[in-house]
Amino acid sequence: MMTRTLIPRALAATAALALALPVHAVAAAPAHATVTIPDPDFRACLNAALGRSPADPVSAGQLAGLRSLECPTGGPGAVDDLTGAQYLTGLASLRVAGHRVGDVSALAGLERLADVDLSSNAITDASALAPLAARGARIRLAGQSTAATVPVGEGRVLPAARDSRGVPVPYDDCHADDYADVPVDCADGLRVEADGTVFTPAAPGYHAVSASGRGLDHFSLTVEVTADPVQWFTDVPVGRAFAREVSWMAVRGIARGYADGRFGIAEEVTRGHAAAFLYRLAGEPPVDLPATSPFPDVPRGHGFYAAVVWLRGQGIARGHEDGTFGLDRAVTRGEMAALLHRSVGSPTDPPPPARSPFWDVPPSHGSYRPITWLNAAGVVRGHADGGFGPDDAVTRGQAAALLYRLKHRPGA
Repeated sequence: MMTRTLIPRALAATAALALALPVHAVAAAPAHATVTIPDPDFRACLNAALGRSPADPVSAGQLAGLRSLECPTGGPGAVDDLTGAQYLTGLASLRVAGHRVGDVSALAGLERLADVDLSSNAITDASALAPLAARGARIRLAGQSTAATVPVGEGRVLPAARDSRGVPVPYDDCHADDYADVPVDCADGLRVEADGTVFTPAAPGYHAVSASGRGLDHFSLTVEVTADPVQWFTDVPVGRAFAREVSWMAVRGIARGYADGRFGIAEEVTRGHAAAFLYRLAGEPPVDLPATSPFPDVPRGHGFYAAVVWLRGQGIARGHEDGTFGLDRAVTRGEMAALLHRSVGSPTDPPPPARSPFWDVPPSHGSYRPITWLNAAGVVRGHADGGFGPDDAVTRGQAAALLYRLKHRPGA
């Protein structure tokens, strides 16, 4: 049987009255009462507007008499806390731009506030300003930022971003500075989960994860994530050549290393490894696996079977004249260039140059177009002697660098 809780009529009336009061209403305070203002820089700003000394106590009556307030940047300190602003009941204009304000709830009950500039602060959730937005107040919230530090490969739930209407603002962009201080796209580290948007940095360094709203307040938020380097494999210590790219491969699940904990950074890449790398880079798309293998040296139960079948179906990798795939044969730099070029659709723009950038790759070379296109895209580079080394074997460390650059090339 359903039970009900009975509320006395007088108590119910009191509860209804309480619910009808504005959520952000400011309790009446005597004009002479001293207002608690924890932030000394905000207190100094208020006292400057009142023509008083920075540390002087401030009364509720004095705050209620202010009609406009600006806390300029470039002063002795930055405002972090707006506690006390709820007593600015006569305020019509507020400018606290370029500070470190994160909580704006103190402004919610200011019914006369019509012009608010809180650009370039640390506000992640501006929904407390919804009463102002509903009244048509002019609110500016561009350029918010906050910071976090996480180890490479560790997911971090980003703060929920909401504009002044309370509308959730999704994270839709990520850029990181790579080893050459060139911004690269890191949006593949973002995923939406039940408890919010999670960002997992795949390489050490600075990452800017951004959310940009479409409301009139121009709310935008950047979470500046510093990813501390992590050693993933015993033979790839932090700071070693290709450590950044190998870290990215490990976090993204493109390379998994050996059972003994090594990556094998100096070992040659086989055609089987190259197939697996490219298949995982593509996200391991579904593939119909034939009952009979198209290559006698790649049995149906082989760990790279799906990758090889997928590459063959996409026209990325072909077999040899004897019908084999050459699963265990080392891949040369020229062959790797051809595989990478085909994996992105064999683009023709820009066209191959009339004169080769490498003395050992003439225009007649079978991989001339892939090599020159990848070179123009910043994916492959030559040796110090001006050659490319098209017949040199590719190491696993070099393959990590090539895949990283391919994924993060401009326009990818």
